[in-house]
Amino acid sequence: MFYIWNPYLIIDFFWDKLRIKNLENSKIFLYSWDPIKISKIFEVLFNWFKTEKEILWELYKLLWKKDSFILWKYFLEKDIVVEEFTFNKLKSQIEIWLKYNWTHSLLFHVWSLKPNYIEPYTDNPNDIRVSNYEKYIQKDWFPDIYKEINSVIFSYSTELLELPKVNIKDLLYSRRTVRNFNQDKIDFKTLYSILYFSLEKVSFVRSKLENIWKNFCLLKNSEFTSLEFYIVVFDIIWLEPWIYHFNLKTKKLDLFKRWYFRESVKDIQMWQHVVNNAKFSIYITADFHKLIWRYRYSHKLRSLLIQIWKISQDIINFSTSYDVWVFVSPAIKDSKIEKLLEITDLERESVLYFMCFWKYDKDKPESYYFDNLRS
Repeated sequence: MFYIWNPYLIIDFFWDKLRIKNLENSKIFLYSWDPIKISKIFEVLFNWFKTEKEILWELYKLLWKKDSFILWKYFLEKDIVVEEFTFNKLKSQIEIWLKYNWTHSLLFHVWSLKPNYIEPYTDNPNDIRVSNYEKYIQKDWFPDIYKEINSVIFSYSTELLELPKVNIKDLLYSRRTVRNFNQDKIDFKTLYSILYFSLEKVSFVRSKLENIWKNFCLLKNSEFTSLEFYIVVFDIIWLEPWIYHFNLKTKKLDLFKRWYFRESVKDIQMWQHVVNNAKFSIYITADFHKLIWRYRYSHKLRSLLIQIWKISQDIINFSTSYDVWVFVSPAIKDSKIEKLLEITDLERESVLYFMCFWKYDKDKPESYYFDNLRS
């Protein structure tokens, strides 16, 4: 029988220890032996298929005979080595991930499929949740509900805001990514209406957390409590072309940074041409501390990404109802947008999504943008 290393292992050094992560069962092993010797031992396993006798002989050269048997037995128990058939089967499942350097994505993908839920499925899970919340608050207190930016405030009278009367079927049918740009500006009322109505649910859920002490189960929608929205204005009537933060408590725009940032955003967005004609853009960020505080397992990151997509669809649909068209992109230069939005604690907050908006020139054919792209 032939053996070789388990292809589901991710091996690196953690300080002075060799760290082995098994993607299949989400376990981590740390070896505190001499790193050089450990590395040589693993070289034995990586050098093509060998019989048990051949591997033991290689280990004898590095270790005492007794230690070699103990280590070999340990390798088998922990699935650090596998049989030839198992290796070929496992390798075929993940080969393309490793080939194109998606190792860390694979690691997250596999681990988050097998979360260790703190609140297991039981007949009465609510009691477990409440008990956990009380423990969390006693130990870590409760994270801030809102992100406050003390600055100049811009708003529009909500009594004057009107939802367009549109047929939802027609709206969804008309929704598409187009690149025919109208040079007309968008007025402040339209911008504010899009933000106000599309983020209404997010704002509502967050307001409920103000009564968290009465009902701990209000924490169940932590995706809505962890997101922030930054608006970069380029060409809006009655609003300076600066960066603003949408305050989900007051439903108003707080001035975040003064300057005209179109060139900066073009650079951050990999010089995508649509930014040239955008009237404003939105960056959606997540405060991971708020999310992690409530959900203490990695699977929740998946839910966060799904919720951002759902919220972005609300923004797209409301924008479309106001004849404002949207381009979305996750292609972002992380270090540059973090600098622009002054995100210094990268473990706490991160930019996850970008959207830009413009007026659609209906008089031009949809091929106009591509026909003139090189000009």
